[in-house]
Amino acid sequence: MIRETKQRSTILKNLKSRHDHPTAEDVYIDVRKILPKISFGTVYRNLGQLANEGIISVVPIEKVLHFDYRTEPHAHFYCEKCKSVIDLDLNFDFNLLEIAQKQTTHKLQSSDTFFRGICKDCLDKQNN
Repeated sequence: MIRETKQRSTILKNLKSRHDHPTAEDVYIDVRKILPKISFGTVYRNLGQLANEGIISVVPIEKVLHFDYRTEPHAHFYCEKCKSVIDLDLNFDFNLLEIAQKQTTHKLQSSDTFFRGICKDCLDKQNN
């Protein structure tokens, strides 16, 4: 269990208010507006600790870590044009992890469903 600190609670509050899956740098820029003396290292270390504790999740995209306040299973969409990451709430009538576990001798612990393409905003701009 990690200790509650002003820095950690500010970082969590920032993540909770967003839906854009920010990078550590994005979080750092926002948190500095509230805590001007906070360092990037402190933000990065706290994001890592929060992820290790399962309080937030990490979405790795193109070798860059993005952070997500939502930890329950859900899919993500990555726009290859504007680089945004969007949550997709898809209803699956099956448990993919359970199906996969039955077909392997490996110990599966989690799975990520990830789609790539062009988001609606980029498509709308492209068609105008």
